[in-house]
Amino acid sequence: MFGEDLLIGQRKGKIDGKNRIYLPPFTKAEKNDEIALINKIDNKGIPYIQLYLLKKYKEIAERLQKLQENATSVEEYMQYEQKIIDICSYINAILKVDSERRVLIPQDIMAANRWQDRDSLICEGKGNFLVIK
Repeated sequence: MFGEDLLIGQRKGKIDGKNRIYLPPFTKAEKNDEIALINKIDNKGIPYIQLYLLKKYKEIAERLQKLQENATSVEEYMQYEQKIIDICSYINAILKVDSERRVLIPQDIMAANRWQDRDSLICEGKGNFLVIK
């Protein structure tokens, strides 16, 4: 499953005509894995995306919800609520891996990152997430 082990490695990735990117073998991506896409811009103004296993985000949100249920004040309850909102707001899209280990990058992300004219991208494992730039 994508990202259950450390994501370590680097590989050139291709974008096909339908905006799909092949995930490198070191990701161990499997059909129907759900992946959280976070769109970012580096300090030089260059756009890139980070891909995380969605299951990990869900686990964090569930832990926060349990803590929230045991809150002893309205203030504490609202602090957990804000943390849950913040975590969820980082995710720009949820992707599903197909049988050929590809994910479809949404058109708005492709346009924002100006990737339509690119032949290839770099996929780099950064531990618990994959960077594509």
